[in-house]
Amino acid sequence: MKHLAAIVLTLAACVCALWLAPGPSHVDAQLGPGIEKGCPAGTYPLVGGTTMNASNGNRRQSFCVDSSGNITVNVETLQQAGVGPVFLPINLAGGAGVVTGTLPGANMSATNLAGTGNGGVTGSLPFTSVSGTATTAQIGTGTPAASKYVDGATDAWTVLPASAPSFLQAGAATFSPATSATYFFGQLYSESPSPNIALVSRIYVGRAGTLTRADYYHFCGAAAIGTFTLTVNINGTTDVLSANIAGTGCTAGVTGSATGSTAVNAGDYLTIKMVTPAAPPTGDRWTATVTVQ
Repeated sequence: MKHLAAIVLTLAACVCALWLAPGPSHVDAQLGPGIEKGCPAGTYPLVGGTTMNASNGNRRQSFCVDSSGNITVNVETLQQAGVGPVFLPINLAGGAGVVTGTLPGANMSATNLAGTGNGGVTGSLPFTSVSGTATTAQIGTGTPAASKYVDGATDAWTVLPASAPSFLQAGAATFSPATSATYFFGQLYSESPSPNIALVSRIYVGRAGTLTRADYYHFCGAAAIGTFTLTVNINGTTDVLSANIAGTGCTAGVTGSATGSTAVNAGDYLTIKMVTPAAPPTGDRWTATVTVQ
C-alpha cells in the first residue's frame, strides 16, 4: 500500500507541474548557427516559412508572424535567381492598396518603360513631370545646327527654308512718251513718268536681300513700231534686271521679265528706268514688280 500511495502521489505531482507550467513561448529571431537571416525582433518564424540557401546550406526566415498573428514578408531574404529581392505586385491603378508619393529617380533605373514584357509600363507621362535636359539625339535625328529645326513629319533636323521673298510694286499714270527718251517712274500710280529721277517717288528696300527678278507690264492706247527697254535702277546709279518690251501689240497688253542676282541693303531705293523707241505708242501705262529674295 505504501508503494502504491507513493506512485499515486508522484503521478499527481507530475500532473500539477504540467498544469501549472507556462505554455511554450515564441523565441524572437536571432542569428545563430545555420541561420543567415532571422525575423525582426518581436516576430518569430512562421511554420513552414523558413527556406534554405542551397549555396551554403544556411536557413532564411522568410515569413514572420507577430503575437497578434500578423504575417510579414522578410523581403531581404527573398531572392530571385539568387541575385536580388522579389517584390510582390503593387497596385498602381488606384483603389485598395494604391501607392502614392514620388519615387526617387535613382530608383527608376531598372524600370521597363517599353510597355511589353514583365513590368511593362504603358500610358502617357505628363509633360509637366519631365525635367532635365534632353540631348539633341533625343529631340530629332540627323545633325542639329542653328539653321535647322525638327520636322514634325520626319522627326529629322531640317534646314530652315529661305526667307519668303518681298515683292516691291511700281506703277505710273497714263502718258504719251517722247521719241527715244529716258523716263523714270516709282511707286505712285498717280504719278506720270519723269525724265528727272529726282522727281520720281522712290521704292525703298525694307531689308537686306537680293534682287532676283523684275516683271514689267505695258498697255497702250495706240500701238507703234519699236521696243522699250526697262531696267531697275538702284540708288540712282546702277541699272539691273533689263528687259526689252515690244511696242507692237501693247493695246492688248504685253509683258517682259528679267532675272538676275544683285545684293541690296535695307534703305536702298529703286526706280524703274524706261528708254522709249523711235516711234513710241501713245496713251502708255506701266507697272512693274521687283522680287527681293
